[in-house]
Amino acid sequence: MPLQTPAVTQNKALSLLSLDAGGARGISQLKMLSELMHRLNFGIESEDKSHPCDVFDVVGGIGTGGFIAILLVIVGLSVEQALEEFIELSVTILENQELNPQTRTAATKEYITNMLTKHNMQGEEHLRDLNERSKRCKLIVPISNKADVKSNVNLTNFDSNKEKGLNFTVFEALVTTLLMPPLFDSIKVTRDASVLEYVSGDLALCDPAQEIMVVACDAVGPERLLGCLLSLGCGRRGVTKLPSSSDVTHLTNLMGKLVMDGEQIVQTMEGRMGQLGIYQRFDVAKGLEHLGPDSTLDLGEMITHTDVYLTDISVSRRIDLCVDLLKNREGIASLEQLSRFRHGRRIR
Repeated sequence: MPLQTPAVTQNKALSLLSLDAGGARGISQLKMLSELMHRLNFGIESEDKSHPCDVFDVVGGIGTGGFIAILLVIVGLSVEQALEEFIELSVTILENQELNPQTRTAATKEYITNMLTKHNMQGEEHLRDLNERSKRCKLIVPISNKADVKSNVNLTNFDSNKEKGLNFTVFEALVTTLLMPPLFDSIKVTRDASVLEYVSGDLALCDPAQEIMVVACDAVGPERLLGCLLSLGCGRRGVTKLPSSSDVTHLTNLMGKLVMDGEQIVQTMEGRMGQLGIYQRFDVAKGLEHLGPDSTLDLGEMITHTDVYLTDISVSRRIDLCVDLLKNREGIASLEQLSRFRHGRRIR
């Protein structure tokens, strides 16, 4: 028997999935999510197996984590399908050192157009017109206006009374999640007779878990109980080394600060929610630190380090605990109680 979808579990505690930014390291996230879904679906007939948008009420991510979130919620891919797409994206575009910002951005747009066609989607469809396709699973993806990259605005597939938000097309949303300058150009979007430029949100934030929980509180109601917040990292990393230039050197320094901010978010949330047992954080501790934009992607090495992490006894037990949380959907604290803390950032 398949797991109940968010549409029929409105009286049960919520389940949230948060995906960090991390470039090609997103492969590690999808490997971890694949193991979780395997255990959730074990013993279930193939036609009844659940996808992430069947299991989670809210899925959110930033940067490449936002790209993956859109694949899972809006395009409706299984984890295996998303992994296949993301590996191709990583090898041909994200880790291709022969591309400059203009050619990398153009190649990204072409890739996304072809991918959507393959999965029978129209890129011109808007996120908020596709709620039925996403099985009522809510999407939250922070991005940034190029003129103010230190604050985020949220792409969602639902309306909110707290902010008007941005109703991007599927194509615009997928492209924008990947556009980290100076490695990519920005995307120009025309809204209300104004032309605005947007880039990936991971120049302001790399771990969106707290942000997603706060927005979810506004979307579904502060009284709803939280049963599980699953946060997937991309491998603990130091400052990413990038090719030398004034713009990129500034980006390197900024990313170093974001790494420290992300680690602080994890520590704070574990301190506030860890004892409740509903915050589950998975992040490969060792082995992915050197995999940055200036290094050659070794896909086998990345997968091997993630597989080793997943076979650790303590990690495996926590995955089983997470599976139980997602099946039982019982909560002991409301979103309002858990969302009172907000990391020291400006949200619009």
